[in-house]
Amino acid sequence: MERACHFALTPKAVMKSLAALWLLLSALAATASGAVTTQLINVDFNQNNGVVWGGGGPNPGPTMSGAAVLGSPGDQWNGIAVNSGTNLALACADGSLSQVRMTFTSGGGYDVNSFGGYTPFAGTQYNALMQDYLYAQGQPQTITLSGLKPNSPFKLVLYSAANGGTGLRSTYFTVNGVSQCSVWDGVTGSSLLAGLNYVSFSQALSDSSGNLSITYSGVGAVEGDINGFQIQPAQFKIDVSFTGTNLLMSFPTQLGLIYQFQWKNNLTDRKWTRFGDVVSGNGSVKIVTNPITAIRRVYRLQISTSPTATVSFGINPSVGP
Repeated sequence: MERACHFALTPKAVMKSLAALWLLLSALAATASGAVTTQLINVDFNQNNGVVWGGGGPNPGPTMSGAAVLGSPGDQWNGIAVNSGTNLALACADGSLSQVRMTFTSGGGYDVNSFGGYTPFAGTQYNALMQDYLYAQGQPQTITLSGLKPNSPFKLVLYSAANGGTGLRSTYFTVNGVSQCSVWDGVTGSSLLAGLNYVSFSQALSDSSGNLSITYSGVGAVEGDINGFQIQPAQFKIDVSFTGTNLLMSFPTQLGLIYQFQWKNNLTDRKWTRFGDVVSGNGSVKIVTNPITAIRRVYRLQISTSPTATVSFGINPSVGP
């Protein structure tokens, strides 16, 4: 499935005069498509097996509220009081019910206050989020989200912090075949730090059915942990400028994703023509150049996890003087 609001390129002088109009038309086209934009969704895992083991502590644990890496004060979170579930409904941060459902597995849940433990986040605004978590020990566990907009990029933040004083504990998160690691030091609790107590995927892609799968695991027999996560539509911006008779298109990339520009002279033409090399994402902003050889041309960008799974985006031009 492709999502497109393509733009037609005219010579520079005309483009300048039409830039504002094109942006308006693009917005109208997106509205007319009937696409539903998923709002921010927050999830906090609260189940505690420590009570069953005789360690005490709350079960379920407290549910986070407000902002973390994403969000605003007063945001609501989904408190999940089980250690596995199928097709669970999720609410948006404003309290409205979303179309997104969650299915997940784990090795169990735990609250750091069991067996006299503690969290360095005690007394901070993140205490409720970071004091309880799900764990994966010995084998990977999965979280699958369904009901997302198909073939779309999302900003995804995954939190991982365990008991205070546990020493280094590594959790690997894999999305779209790309893995990131968060290494909890058991000490830092004053702030949220990438790579220490969370990882972030800037362009996590849903598939053609609107599903997105997250795998989390530890190292060998040592557990990996997830306290919760946040997900919202990614703001994907492509800037367009001119140098002489060349068109320059700059765009953000993510490690593990593949980017390819294409063009055709009219939207009614059947065939798209690729130009430039395939760009492998590495987290930096990339620039692709194309000579202007036609009076009118339409462009699109394909983003994929592999050459056979693609999603297309139209370009809203940002034209400089």
